[in-house]
Amino acid sequence: MADMDKQLLAERVRSVLPEKNVTNRPMFGSICFMMNGNLLCGAGKNGLMIRVDPAREAEILQSPDVTPVRMPERRMPGFLRVGPDGLASDEQLAHWIGLAMDYVGQMPAKEKK
Repeated sequence: MADMDKQLLAERVRSVLPEKNVTNRPMFGSICFMMNGNLLCGAGKNGLMIRVDPAREAEILQSPDVTPVRMPERRMPGFLRVGPDGLASDEQLAHWIGLAMDYVGQMPAKEKK
């Protein structure tokens, strides 16, 4: 799999996300986006990390472009990675971000530190 330009992917993500209640910052070697203080997604060299309802993981993993996110020591439930082939069009990108927003948008806002 070829590496993606995470800055370019982050710009594409910004164009899909609402301006209100969304911030971004570098985390995990990616540019991560927070919605109401909760991690929503991250643009990285391996594609787009999305946060989804863990109960829907098996269903979402049926897509050939989606894999589980693994940190060095463990699997991260509720976090999936969409590879470059699944992000080729703006419609595909909007679909994956929509799945993340459906889940994260239901979470209570985190208080600012």
